[in-house]
Amino acid sequence: MPLKSNEWLVSFDTDKIKNYIFATNNLKEVRGASALLVQEDEKREKLSAELVYAAGGGGTLLTDSPEKADDLIKTIEREFRMATKAATITAVDLSPSARPSSNWFGRHMAEAGKKLQRKKSQKGELSLLPVEPYMRLCDSCGHQPAEKRLEKDPTNDLLCESCAQKRERGKEERKEGFVTRFSNHVESSKSKFKENWRNQELKLPKDLNALGELDGGYVGFLYFDGNQMGKLLELMEKEENYRDFSKELASTVQKLVFETLIDTYQKPYQKPSKGKLPFEIVLIGGDDVMLFTTATSAMQVAVTFMQRFEEKSESLLNIAGLQQSNLLDRLREEFGKDNMPIDENEPFWKNRKLTMAAGVVLCHANFPIPALVEIAERLLKNAKKKCAENKYEQSAIDFQVVTGSAIDLDMIRATVPHCRPYTCSDMDQLLKFVKKFHQEKFPRTQLQMIYDACHQESRAHGTMATLHTLARLRERRQRQLLKDFFINFYPGSKPLIHWPWTSDDRELKTAFVDLVDLYDFIGKEANHDDINASSNKN
Repeated sequence: MPLKSNEWLVSFDTDKIKNYIFATNNLKEVRGASALLVQEDEKREKLSAELVYAAGGGGTLLTDSPEKADDLIKTIEREFRMATKAATITAVDLSPSARPSSNWFGRHMAEAGKKLQRKKSQKGELSLLPVEPYMRLCDSCGHQPAEKRLEKDPTNDLLCESCAQKRERGKEERKEGFVTRFSNHVESSKSKFKENWRNQELKLPKDLNALGELDGGYVGFLYFDGNQMGKLLELMEKEENYRDFSKELASTVQKLVFETLIDTYQKPYQKPSKGKLPFEIVLIGGDDVMLFTTATSAMQVAVTFMQRFEEKSESLLNIAGLQQSNLLDRLREEFGKDNMPIDENEPFWKNRKLTMAAGVVLCHANFPIPALVEIAERLLKNAKKKCAENKYEQSAIDFQVVTGSAIDLDMIRATVPHCRPYTCSDMDQLLKFVKKFHQEKFPRTQLQMIYDACHQESRAHGTMATLHTLARLRERRQRQLLKDFFINFYPGSKPLIHWPWTSDDRELKTAFVDLVDLYDFIGKEANHDDINASSNKN
């Protein structure tokens, strides 16, 4: 139904949410920030207004007077600041007179979004806090004045109010936020591994090093984001379409994350302590997902989750009213023939599905969390670009293995002839090939020889090393596996003379480099009952 003539729309969104969550290098504080955001989302569902949606630190409400709209804005901004101590949120209202002269709800939301962004951009930011000569800064974030030490905190850090609150909320014995939701989901799970997780006292890792201990000292960080979501929301005609879609999207994404983790890990780790969780969910907000996992499972979690999201997405489109046979006619009537926002070739309309992009970082557990997130953001942007180039027919993923201290992605990749990012189906194929190379016990020295030759910035070096390896391999199945790999990732009709390169142009690219980069992380999953701390990844 269209908005009533006296309805005011209130829209809000957290300012720089990642800066708040990942302000420090302490996992307990990241976990605490995540739990606080979940708490605030749940509190907004109880506000005295009609809720359209609330997830991931943002949302929309409807009320029937300018006074109530103003009170909602003040309440949301004040209570969020009080709850988080440091983070801020921006809220705006859209009056009936300011709304587009249309009953199309998505257009009203788009107008509110523009107003929200304008207000955000007008906010001043204090880049450096004035510090008096005798004032000490927080030992954790280094930005706010230190105020207290927590009891029974082994670090004895002097913390600001925000970091102290996050660290207290993030203690592993306080099961709040997504770990509670995960535990509740296990009871309704449809996974065949459900019983392995039931009646378990699930234990959160105390820090990333504890998570890394489960997997040779390495961890994975996964960052997902849905494609074209802003455009989709603008296309929704009715308020109930918007509300039902937002609610179902949040529910579906959360369930898929939980089910993927249950199926991938099959059971909690039993060593070094019983019931140890091999992952840490940081954020599930609508189509945004961020989580830490053990390194050997990170890529499989990413691919499985995106595949399942694509499979479930048609039902989301139906709920949004975006698969109706007369949709294009209704859009033409609303926007005009010359201003149509989509046509019959629109990806979600043509393919009847939605897609996602993902950035995955595999690194040592002691790598700085803020730097880790920054790299993941760059990878996510690369994956989104790949999706756009392929007209959103598939989800896409970019990954990076970080073995040193460098945090600049361009510097890390400067001399690496990689093929990243990959479509989801191509990444699935790559992971399967890595597992096959392990199964066939492919000689590591031969893998390394081709890998090193590919980094010589010479087409001839790479090709000669590949042909040399094919001639030296004694096992027929190993030779055939290597041939199958290059045939699979070379699109041309005469691949042999170009191996290991994936194209015959001047730019050197090869999927073989990506295979070897993932070799220590795929197909050698850590045994849940016998953790090998001396993994060769170190």
